[in-house]
Amino acid sequence: MDNNSNDSIETIRDEVIQCTKCPELAAYRTKIAFSCGSGSNGVMFIGTAPSYIGGNITGKPMSDGKSRTGALVQEILDENGLASEECYNTNILYCATPNNREPTPREIQNCLPYTRREIAIIQPKLVILLGRIASICFLIPSYRKDVVHHRDNISFFPTYHPAYILRQNNPDLEASYKAQFRRVLSEVRSF
Repeated sequence: MDNNSNDSIETIRDEVIQCTKCPELAAYRTKIAFSCGSGSNGVMFIGTAPSYIGGNITGKPMSDGKSRTGALVQEILDENGLASEECYNTNILYCATPNNREPTPREIQNCLPYTRREIAIIQPKLVILLGRIASICFLIPSYRKDVVHHRDNISFFPTYHPAYILRQNNPDLEASYKAQFRRVLSEVRSF
């Protein structure tokens, strides 16, 4: 993932804010949930799209804590001694989808280049791919969930999206999910 030396997060943000490539999403969104955090600790989270009750309202993906998903991500960060502002948090899409529906292939195709550019600029050590869509976008043709994959000098960790874990309403599953994060974050810190 080569970085154009003239590219910057500010340039990408400006392009995303002006983007109307997906008319349905542009009409639906309240706010664009552009990425947040510095990435200074080498950790990047990539989800699918902002929640219509979270990032769509606050303009911040995942780390906003306004949704149950954001709260679970914050809890995982706290348990692992990571400050959310030192992680880089983004999504495949920057606009919420109506009724939190799955993004269409065209919507993904329109937004994914922005996310790839962010990776090239931030140069994280670990990218945590939250959910099937983020995992497929970066680890096609195949991947195993909950296993660290190495590509382009980056460790990619595909895992379940926190929203999926919360929908299961299973404390044992949630505890196992948190344990996976502890394991992966300690592995990456040992590099």
